[in-house]
Amino acid sequence: MKQYNFAMKALGVAVVAAMITACDGGGTSKSSNNQSPPPQTNPIPTDLTPVVLNQVNYTSVASQSLKSLLLNDAGSNALNKTVTITTEHNLELVNRVSGVVLTFAPYFCSNGGSFALKAVINNTNGDRIQLDLNSPLDMAFDAQFNECDQAGNSLDGNVSLKLNANLAQLLNNNQYHFDARMDVNSLSVEQPNMPSFVFDGAFQYKVRSDDGITVAMDILSNNTIYFADESYQMLDFSLNKTVNNASQEYIYFVSSEFTDTSDPSTYVSYQTLEPLLGKGFSLPSAGQLAVQGSNGTVFIHALEQDKLLLQLDLNNDGSIDEEQLTNWEDLVLNSFNVQR
Repeated sequence: MKQYNFAMKALGVAVVAAMITACDGGGTSKSSNNQSPPPQTNPIPTDLTPVVLNQVNYTSVASQSLKSLLLNDAGSNALNKTVTITTEHNLELVNRVSGVVLTFAPYFCSNGGSFALKAVINNTNGDRIQLDLNSPLDMAFDAQFNECDQAGNSLDGNVSLKLNANLAQLLNNNQYHFDARMDVNSLSVEQPNMPSFVFDGAFQYKVRSDDGITVAMDILSNNTIYFADESYQMLDFSLNKTVNNASQEYIYFVSSEFTDTSDPSTYVSYQTLEPLLGKGFSLPSAGQLAVQGSNGTVFIHALEQDKLLLQLDLNNDGSIDEEQLTNWEDLVLNSFNVQR
């Protein structure tokens, strides 16, 4: 899991500084959600049926669900990283800001590669390039990543980010919040201890903190496609994650519906019954996931030492019909060819 470095008190001025200094260089889903969904960028299959569970396939269904889980979490890490990368440059030039312009900004990444940034800032009243720190601003970015490697986190592809924030609130308080709309186009991602993948999708993204240390984020998408060992289409996805940047402990809740190329005619639903817990780069060491089929449920318990307990309850009658003790490496990571 990733470390989230949200230096949010400097976020607004970092965005402005980065732009200014660069001028010198030139029907299937069954879930419901009250939030406004982002537009769908990929066609959703219309003829899917819920997966039918049995004593033979429940381990493979659990495996695909955990792959989906890891891809969703790794995708959220990548979204967080793109926000950080586009706002962390040229902080030393903040005090030199004397105006705001539109620009394309090429930057070198710390471990190789680069990214280019186009940005537009508007006040919410629609007046372009009138910077008022006391008013919310609409900030739109088009970031192009070219094998950009930041401390082993590699991004290659395009991300559009529309961020709504009040700069005065971000600059003057440890308490902050902002929300964004993010569109990802064929973004290739590599992260330590995680599968490599490419994904496309549209996301609603929110971040908040009361002390600048504990950061909570919400991510929502109604249609995202991941390409890893197979193709995974997330028909519905929501994640709520809290990370303590001092201790590196994390906790998250997730729900999703997906289909994949292993059985493209069916879809699978899963959600956390108990929050997933872990620390730093580790896999979850506690928590419970329920994977739902048309005729039962697979309960997945995350345990210490990367172990997993699978329990099959056919007919949802409370009786466990089959169970198996396994681990992340055998059930999930081997097919991703993850080096740990």
